[in-house]
Amino acid sequence: EEAVQGRGRLDVYWASPLPGPEAADLHCGKVAYLTMGERVWRAYLYGRRRTQMSQEEVAFHGIAVGNALALDEKPLRPLTPEEALVTQSLSDAGRSPVCAACGEPVGSDGVLAQLGDEFVWFCNKSHLNEVNRGLMAAEAEPSGDTIGSTPPPQYANWTLGTKRVLYLRVVFRDDILEPITASEAMEAMKQVNDFYAEASGGKTELVTTVSSTLTLPHPNEFYGIAGPGALLGDAQVQALAAGYAADEYDLLLIRHPNVDAFTWAGLGGGGVAWLQTSNVGVAVHEIGHNYGLPHANFWETRRNFPDGFPLRNQNNYPFDTSSLVGRDSIIG
Repeated sequence: EEAVQGRGRLDVYWASPLPGPEAADLHCGKVAYLTMGERVWRAYLYGRRRTQMSQEEVAFHGIAVGNALALDEKPLRPLTPEEALVTQSLSDAGRSPVCAACGEPVGSDGVLAQLGDEFVWFCNKSHLNEVNRGLMAAEAEPSGDTIGSTPPPQYANWTLGTKRVLYLRVVFRDDILEPITASEAMEAMKQVNDFYAEASGGKTELVTTVSSTLTLPHPNEFYGIAGPGALLGDAQVQALAAGYAADEYDLLLIRHPNVDAFTWAGLGGGGVAWLQTSNVGVAVHEIGHNYGLPHANFWETRRNFPDGFPLRNQNNYPFDTSSLVGRDSIIG
């Protein structure tokens, strides 16, 4: 167990579960990763962070066990009296601290707190809580510039017309059995295109290029630790070397061998979908997130479910294909 704090990148993705895990294992169908320098954790979000989307930089603190990190919902962490004494002894003793909220000198009721990799003073806990609320409100807005920032559905014009799709078939250095053949991938994407053409009334279509088999430089276990972002980066490098420029396409799909640490069948957002199955429905579903559609029926508007999780045997299971355009969808 390790206390971790600092600043890092939070990546949040929409996910479809593998057949084993229950829906509740993926809260709201989302998976999060936090990266700080060379370290990557699977992030578990609580409180108001459960609805937070991707952010390029967040001040955070939490508890890590191995590659799992439980994030506190508040950016500011008040130091214990013992921590404050140590921190003060290392700082400039000649400086009189001032409150970060009001700018007034800090008296005997002062509170020292940590914000990422900085230390800030407050007159009292009330001022600390006030700044914490402001920071949390600022983080509530998605940055829109990292993988996993699902484009907002109001940009409907992007969803129309032809979409160029690059389907990357990748293997790992120690796992070289290709997960899908080129012909199987083309047939699957034909079915995906048929779905979107019909669902949109002919207003959108997918034209797919399927790659040759690309070998990523690291073993399977590495990507389970480094996360889907590392897998994406290596896949793009190998694709470019093979003559496929990912930035020339509208959507990027990566079909890779199963990674034990990934509990999802598919992951989508930010113009990318990771697939651990060749199931056509999963591909349709994850591409839907890249059209700006969240799990529309996750929050049932007619019935109450404990914690908001419908049961698998009920009609509006949030991870099926119809949940993207379901009858109870708030966004339509």
